[in-house]
Amino acid sequence: MRSPDGFVEAFMKHEDQIETDTRASAAPEPAVPSAAAPDLEELIRRHRELDEKLEELTKYGHLSPLQQHEAAVMKKRKLALKDRIAALAASS
Repeated sequence: MRSPDGFVEAFMKHEDQIETDTRASAAPEPAVPSAAAPDLEELIRRHRELDEKLEELTKYGHLSPLQQHEAAVMKKRKLALKDRIAALAASS
């Protein structure tokens, strides 16, 4: 059985690949070396950045299919980051 942290890591890698495949024009999120886990503040910063990008994307109302996909990927990433933040906070 995969641990929750392992699941989150696998999910993030999968979402990174989808984002790379479908959004060539957008800058990819910087990769974090697997040996060094990001600290709590970094995860919170990344969560806020995604929140701001999502808000910017959705403030105009109608979204194209590509924008809808992009919004869905951002929401999943935000949830995964929130889970990682909660796990780090609980272990501290």
